Amino acid sequence: MSVSRRLPRALLTACAVVACLLGLPGPAPAAAAGAAVACTDATLVFARGSGQPLGAGEVTRFFSASLAALAARPVGTYELGTHAQGAARYPAVGVGTDSTEAFLTMIGADLSWTGLGSYRASVAQGVAETAAYLSARSALCPGERFVLSGYSQGAHVIGDALAGLAPALRARVAYVALFGDPKLHLPEGKGIVPPACRGGSRSPWRRGSAGCLVDSGILEARVPYVPADLAGRVGSWCDSGDAVCTNNLAAFRNTAHSAYDLPGKGVDQAATEIAAALAR
Repeated sequence: MSVSRRLPRALLTACAVVACLLGLPGPAPAAAAGAAVACTDATLVFARGSGQPLGAGEVTRFFSASLAALAARPVGTYELGTHAQGAARYPAVGVGTDSTEAFLTMIGADLSWTGLGSYRASVAQGVAETAAYLSARSALCPGERFVLSGYSQGAHVIGDALAGLAPALRARVAYVALFGDPKLHLPEGKGIVPPACRGGSRSPWRRGSAGCLVDSGILEARVPYVPADLAGRVGSWCDSGDAVCTNNLAAFRNTAHSAYDLPGKGVDQAATEIAAALAR
């Protein structure tokens, strides 16, 4: 659940230029949630994928696209792992994607040499950091709303974190955008001829081009996928050919898992939905 593709450094400059021209803040400098920072209309909290360093391409692309879509609405950003929040700091530990390890991951083997124990610990750190950051930030900026987003392992983190948030804090979440989630749950895709293939109703969070037979990610479904009070404010992008969210081992050599930040794809689509959510 990692990608090697990186966006050009020029995008960082472009993001800063757009922010300057619009009079908006660029990506927030490294700062703990309780530090003396300016409150904004909303803060984007992003969790990167397995093995990605801080500031990886997806977060830059996501924030840049959001700025363009949101125009005059100030949005701050915090990337999980930037600082320890409480005792937690998300490491986004790397996980190999060769077919043998992918199979072990799918069946949930928990042997030290597979790296899965460290993966689970990484997710737990991310969940704890998310909760600690949002709690501190909500006290610091009582009028601010939150946009939560994660890619691959980061989507696993954000999705798992939602259920542990207090209802009052979840009420301040304007939107949740997930990409390539290994814990995807699309119950309408279950069965020999599932409802999704017969024109039946689909999950409100279903996004992307994944086929009607997809019902869970490679690490099995998180059930319930999101808390009921958030279901209408979540978009989970899963494209056909993404082995991680479709649980299709044959697709592991495809590049769909690393393509959500291409122009017009999931990240840009999410930015449009976020703009609408923040305008309400």
